[in-house]
Amino acid sequence: MDESRPVATPIAIKLHKRKPDKDTCDPTTYQMIIESPMYAMAATRPNITYAIGVLSWYIHDPSNEHMVAIEIVFRYLNGTKHW
Repeated sequence: MDESRPVATPIAIKLHKRKPDKDTCDPTTYQMIIESPMYAMAATRPNITYAIGVLSWYIHDPSNEHMVAIEIVFRYLNGTKHW
């Protein structure tokens, strides 16, 4: 993620609940990935609260779309690490 392009907003896509025929990702992996920005949100980065809150709605049944959304949050954090 060090060389990723930063984005202007932490969440800019509309997320939907996964349909049974859509691609899924491993919920355990998704949960582990979302834990670190949850800590940052609570401790130092209140500007990502909404994005992480929305992504945590799908913590038990994430799709690949949700993995892309969490990547966008990380790209946002990478671009604003000097704040």
